[in-house]
Amino acid sequence: MSGANGDPRHHPASGAIIVTGTTDNPRVAIIVGLVAIVLAAVNMVGGFVVTDRMLQMFTRKKPAKSEREQGRLMPTWIQLVFLACGVCFILALKGLSGPKTARNGQPAGAGAAVVACAMPSSGPTST
Repeated sequence: MSGANGDPRHHPASGAIIVTGTTDNPRVAIIVGLVAIVLAAVNMVGGFVVTDRMLQMFTRKKPAKSEREQGRLMPTWIQLVFLACGVCFILALKGLSGPKTARNGQPAGAGAAVVACAMPSSGPTST
């Protein structure tokens, strides 16, 4: 591939120039020439984009603040309450699987839903 890039006979623009120069129909020459110019421009811009992305890989980035420093991390007690709600939901599904245990499963699921819905209002405010 790299060997073909250095040979001017294998370049797409060279083929378009040859086609435009050898045709007797001026419309074909204009269309082929326009397509060649558009493709060459896209190729050039794509090369700049790829080069820029490669150079960004080697730049040093500023260390990002952790979520706790930004104040977006929930306190541990809220995470534990959500974990307990998840366990209650699982137990509620297990309880609702049979008619004898449905009376115990329904209140567990409903209570967990109420607590899980009330937790966001007691958490940290977003900035």
